[in-house]
Amino acid sequence: PFWKGSWQYKWLERDLKKASLSDKTKFMAVLLHRPFYSSGKHGAYDAPVVARELAPLFKKYGVDIVFSGHDHSYERLYKDGIHYIVTGGGGAPLYDKSKKHENSKKYIKSQHYITLSLKKNKLFLEVFNGEDKRIDSFKVKRKKKDRSKK
Repeated sequence: PFWKGSWQYKWLERDLKKASLSDKTKFMAVLLHRPFYSSGKHGAYDAPVVARELAPLFKKYGVDIVFSGHDHSYERLYKDGIHYIVTGGGGAPLYDKSKKHENSKKYIKSQHYITLSLKKNKLFLEVFNGEDKRIDSFKVKRKKKDRSKK
């Protein structure tokens, strides 16, 4: 259960709040199995319900990036200042794009892996296919913390 008031919602909110207040937190990432947003075939199931409940928490507490799988493809989306990465191309049969999500920046039907590098206040991500060819790259800038809202 992810709805507001459930034990998982309360746990997640406590954890995000704690991380957002820490001076040690450089970037905040969330890992999910199912994507909130996706152009793949699973993007239309229960994702809108879960996104409606949890995406506001991610925005409130300054989450920078959300990684998920479930759709067997690579997709990079951007919504409300948060990068959403679908990284489900690790070996299973790949999925075609079902429809283009309005926040999609890139969709690639390919086996792939992602590397992350931290340099000062930037997180660099590179995505490589099975032949080690870079198929996408982008950077995430550190958000300024506004503790007055927390």
